[in-house]
Amino acid sequence: MTLDEVGVTDTQSSKWQKLAALPDDKFETRVVHVKARVESMTTSAPPYHKATFKGENEWFTMAG
Repeated sequence: MTLDEVGVTDTQSSKWQKLAALPDDKFETRVVHVKARVESMTTSAPPYHKATFKGENEWFTMAG
């Protein structure tokens, strides 16, 4: 089976091989840091301002 067949790029393969070659303590440190980054991420979109349509062809631009 090839990388292409499983949907893995050469870059991903290289990074994962380097990660797998780390000593256990450094690997665990990386895992802790990645988990912390993932936990601080959000899936919600930033707020946006919705224009009210008044039946005419009006375009609103946010100030600032």
